[in-house]
Amino acid sequence: MTVATRRGLLAGIAVTTALAAMPSLASTASRALRERMARAAEDGLDPAHYAAPDDPVLFAQALGRFARDLGYGRIHELAGRPDIMRDAVPEAEALAHVILTAANPPGALEALAPRSPLYAALKAELAQVRSSVWPEFAAGTATINPGARDPRVAAIRARLAVFDPTLPASRDADHYDAGLVAVARRFQLAHGLDGDGRLGRFSQRLLAETPSERAARVAANMDLLRAPATPSPELTIEVNVPAYSFVAKEENRDVLTMKVVLGRPTRATPLMHTVMTSAVFNPPWGVPQTIAKEDMLPRLRADPAAFAARGFRIYGAGGIEVDPTTVDWRAIHPNRFPFVIRQDPGDANALGRIKFNLVNNLDIYMHDTPDRRYFATDVRAFSSGCIRLERPMEMYDLLFAGQRGMDRARLQALLDRRTTSGVSAQRPIPVRIVYRTAGLDGAGRLVLRHDIYGHDAAYARAMARPVSQAA
Repeated sequence: MTVATRRGLLAGIAVTTALAAMPSLASTASRALRERMARAAEDGLDPAHYAAPDDPVLFAQALGRFARDLGYGRIHELAGRPDIMRDAVPEAEALAHVILTAANPPGALEALAPRSPLYAALKAELAQVRSSVWPEFAAGTATINPGARDPRVAAIRARLAVFDPTLPASRDADHYDAGLVAVARRFQLAHGLDGDGRLGRFSQRLLAETPSERAARVAANMDLLRAPATPSPELTIEVNVPAYSFVAKEENRDVLTMKVVLGRPTRATPLMHTVMTSAVFNPPWGVPQTIAKEDMLPRLRADPAAFAARGFRIYGAGGIEVDPTTVDWRAIHPNRFPFVIRQDPGDANALGRIKFNLVNNLDIYMHDTPDRRYFATDVRAFSSGCIRLERPMEMYDLLFAGQRGMDRARLQALLDRRTTSGVSAQRPIPVRIVYRTAGLDGAGRLVLRHDIYGHDAAYARAMARPVSQAA
């Protein structure tokens, strides 16, 4: 007898026992349960995954699947998503038995759904999106500034009128006037962007999102909220990629927050659970070969002397240093790049003055940066995968808090030496790099950020798979 067959028989026995003990279940409660399963779409789930004939065993199996998905998530594993972590997931058959033998089966089923304010906001958004008709808008790349006249403005007005039905019509269809700018600013803030009214490529991409695309993203975020792993009370750092945020928590309270710059889509910051173990002061930068070939080679072709002036050194065969001004860089093919590039420590070094090591085999770490301008932007996907910190010295304070001889005076002395050194932390800090596009602002309003790496879309595709293929 297979495991599936044995489970089916056990489910049948459980249902038969429940029906025998509770004759009314076959009528009143059964109809209520079926009706709730038919409304699975309200919670971002596909009712077709839980359809079942009148056979009590098949009904129990479908009920168990719905109960498990509603309470514990439809997706439990997904490639490239180690940030999907849930509490222990019970067997579907066990959940069906618990519901069917409860004093109030429909209530027992409903109690499994998440109760968080964010889940409620997403559920309301899903209902609103599915009841709306959105006019099409084709995203462009040229920014539309407040007060401008542009032929795309009429389509933007029509799209934003769905977001805010109070938006008045305009006598000048091409004019990006003050009333439209005010609504556009609210739209930007609702999507994690600066509310400056300047409609750049990210604002336009979000305006171009279709109702089906948005509904799928909302459903994916709802699923991520089901039975999340219980947060640890110990000091833990969480970096949320779509929010470009760093939050350190201890005893369930924020102890340090800051902005971060993360990897651009072509060099995405990988999601991971790891540990911060040490810091390096005045770090050199060993340029990864991908960056050397794709980013540095064009700079070397343009001005090798300026390249050297920024502290970069070129090493050829046998580790022998090469004067970059003596190389015909236009003759060097990116696929056959025979050099190693290293940047000396210093104020111009890409890693800044301090680097924090994370345990991983992808050469991903957190670090200072001399280039501060990106912290003033709303979308901060500009790095080659590593995490640039807005306030690295406060990260130093956190990592070495309570460690003898590692106060700020010690840090300054290490930096002033201008030589590379490192110190291990007596208390390494767990670090989680996660991907969550949905959140609430300070007023409790939903914010749904841009799916910068396409992880929401991949999650939604996984949710749409047939029952036998869902992880």
